[in-house]
Amino acid sequence: MPSWLPDLCQAAGTSPGDPLPRIQAAMDDLALRAAPLARSWARWMTLIQAAAVLMPLLWLLRRTLNFPPAVAALAALFSVLMLIGALWWMRWRGMGRTWARARLVAEVVRGQITAAVFPKLPARRVLDSIPDLEPLMGVRDAGCEQPWPQWRETWLRDRLEDQLAYYQGAKGRAEKSRRQFTRWATIFMDVMLALAVVGAVLTLSQRAPQWLRLFGDYRVEAFLGIAGAMLPLGIILLQSLRYLQELNRRTARFSRQIALLEKARAEITETDSPETALEIVSSTEEQLLDEVVDWYFEAETSEQFYQVRERKGRADAVGAVPAGRPGRAARLAWLAGGAGLLFLGRVVLGRMPYLLAASAGTLGWLSFSSPSDPEARSRLRSEGTLMNERGEAWVPDLERTAHGMIIIVHGLRDGAMVNGIGKESLWMRRMHAALGQRLGDRTPDIALVDWSAAAMPSDIHGLNSSGPTAKFFADIAGIPSQAREVGDLLAFRLSQLILEGKIDRTQPLHLIGHSAGGFVVSRAALYLRKMNLAPNVMQVTILDTPAPDHELTVEVPKACSGMDFYITSPFVLGLDDKAPPAGIYLKHIAPEAGAGLLDAHRYAYKWFTETVLSAKPGDPGFGHSPFAQ
Repeated sequence: MPSWLPDLCQAAGTSPGDPLPRIQAAMDDLALRAAPLARSWARWMTLIQAAAVLMPLLWLLRRTLNFPPAVAALAALFSVLMLIGALWWMRWRGMGRTWARARLVAEVVRGQITAAVFPKLPARRVLDSIPDLEPLMGVRDAGCEQPWPQWRETWLRDRLEDQLAYYQGAKGRAEKSRRQFTRWATIFMDVMLALAVVGAVLTLSQRAPQWLRLFGDYRVEAFLGIAGAMLPLGIILLQSLRYLQELNRRTARFSRQIALLEKARAEITETDSPETALEIVSSTEEQLLDEVVDWYFEAETSEQFYQVRERKGRADAVGAVPAGRPGRAARLAWLAGGAGLLFLGRVVLGRMPYLLAASAGTLGWLSFSSPSDPEARSRLRSEGTLMNERGEAWVPDLERTAHGMIIIVHGLRDGAMVNGIGKESLWMRRMHAALGQRLGDRTPDIALVDWSAAAMPSDIHGLNSSGPTAKFFADIAGIPSQAREVGDLLAFRLSQLILEGKIDRTQPLHLIGHSAGGFVVSRAALYLRKMNLAPNVMQVTILDTPAPDHELTVEVPKACSGMDFYITSPFVLGLDDKAPPAGIYLKHIAPEAGAGLLDAHRYAYKWFTETVLSAKPGDPGFGHSPFAQ
């Protein structure tokens, strides 16, 4: 496997053959810029997590605080977006291979530089498991050797004391942070207890209603509720932050390193043997390297959420950072650079299916529920217009109603004259003409139900679903309930006409519905029967209505004298010709060869229109109509 050292050196702006001080400075710089953000962002992450928990509570408090619903919704959305962005950003920056490798190389080279004064390099067997470092092992600056005991004093001054000061400072900072966490957690516990006592004092009294009013009534309840949630949440987040920063572990590690260095200083100072001193140096260097070697192997085996590039058949997440001055400018440049933007873009695009699914689901539920809303129902009262074949308002013809009544209803995104996309719709008029041609003087009164506006639920309810996919799902989800509301209105209109004597109940009524129009005619037939106004002979014909439910397949057949269901497309599932629901004549009709899904769906009314002229009594299609007998 190729070594990662050349790539790492290139990312740092150096090479394995450069002088050791230059390699050390370059690696320190690279490690600084590529350092994981888990600890430095921990406080921000805590605040973002707290916001993600608390912002949705505005939904419960918005009426109390007199907030518009949009404030609660946008606050919750923004907090969730911040949390997801921060978590993925930390995951990307947490892929610390570059940082761990750069830190390891810097420590190895630092030891090599200070070891240049020794008569021979100390053994560091802890590095035997990392063959990528082999080009650096044994390298030393020539001409820097010092005699005993000068090299001991140099090592104590340049290596041991420097490391000891670092660990002492780091331990002090970790202990200070730990004390602060404990202090704030204690304050939160005390305040939480005080608020709980306040709530008990205010309510465990016969004058509780009066005292609550004095404190603001529902406002004090909202305050006690939100504060009671925030305080324990704050304690949990403080504990999480303390755990994330590994304060106990780091303090213990720093204390161990300090004890190690102090012991090494005492032992090497007391010895007069250069051989013993070199053994102490070797043991100390190995233990100092233990920490960075642990970080190295943890980073090498950690989960990689994103790979920056591919190298000759193997994934290599070196994650090179552009060389240059460290600090905010370099970090911002790296964020704006290719890998950062690629990662963020991949994360954003990876969330799109969830966003689209949530949007489509919300619009679908609104579309499904909207017809039951009183305001929406008032708008629907103008829908379900009865028309003649010329698109004019239908007026009962008593001569024809003496023979009976036929009602034809279209489905989703369709209309009696014009469909939902503005194109002329002819099939209902063609069916009307075919009926007149076959029945001649015996032609009953025929009405076309136009509910074209209501057949677009996303439009009539103002769901603002501009995307075609979301609009489609909103229409699909809302069309059954929408159609049944139109069916209720149609039943009410027909019942009025029956009571007024303009429709003769002793003559047949044939209701024909295509697609979602099947829900319209089935609901109209069901309600006419419930109102005891259904004609003696009432036939319902369903033409390829998708997703038929219990009402359509069980309740409606009981309410009709006859019901037939013709299927021409895969949109209709769960119905079998060999075991049809009770009371339904069910038949699958093969569509025209090469027809797509929509064409197969539309073929249902084309086929039925053809049967108007050709079917014999009892044949599938119009042959089952009471007017074909």
